[in-house]
Amino acid sequence: LTGWVVGDSGLVLKTTTGGEGPPVYSVAGIVKYQDNGLPVTSGYVKALKYDSLLFSIITVDSAQILSNGRYTFSNIPPSSTIDIMAYENDEEELSFVPTYYVSTINWKNASSIRVDSNMSSIDISVKRIVNSGYSYHIAGYVYTNNANDLTALKDAVIYARLAGVFKGYSVSLSNGYYRIDSLPAGVYEIIADRMGYDAGTYIISLTNTSLDNINF
Repeated sequence: LTGWVVGDSGLVLKTTTGGEGPPVYSVAGIVKYQDNGLPVTSGYVKALKYDSLLFSIITVDSAQILSNGRYTFSNIPPSSTIDIMAYENDEEELSFVPTYYVSTINWKNASSIRVDSNMSSIDISVKRIVNSGYSYHIAGYVYTNNANDLTALKDAVIYARLAGVFKGYSVSLSNGYYRIDSLPAGVYEIIADRMGYDAGTYIISLTNTSLDNINF
């Protein structure tokens, strides 16, 4: 298992694993609805890390949610500390909002996992969307405010919650734009959350028209 390689410019390499790469571990669990415990039947999950130097979100691994709610990551490097988030396949499905393990929409409240072995029963309880589809929308842009330099912020999740019930969500694009469609009238809590940043919240009254300038 032990070997040496020497090369140009003083290069010396040693292996103690017969030249094989480091091991990788699996992380598995079930994605369920928080309200009734039934399995989610579609969607995907991501294992995420935040790069505080580049202010970027790194996807360590991803996996589909099977029809029985199960997911399995199979390529997690050892000693990784990850956050896990469940997503719909499509924002139009209106089944559940993006939710962090164990069951939160705020990345600061997510339960991070350090992976030093194969892990199972890492179950996620997602927040259900209850919405029959209506005609209004809420839209706008998400920016950073580092040193007062407003820059478009990609991959923020913007949630629309009415009387404690999620009615929809959107993920900001590379130009910071988001749009949450099919909303009924009412007084909304609009929440923008993104790894590495403080969350933002507005209370918005949606009456007889859509709103296109709700910027964070």
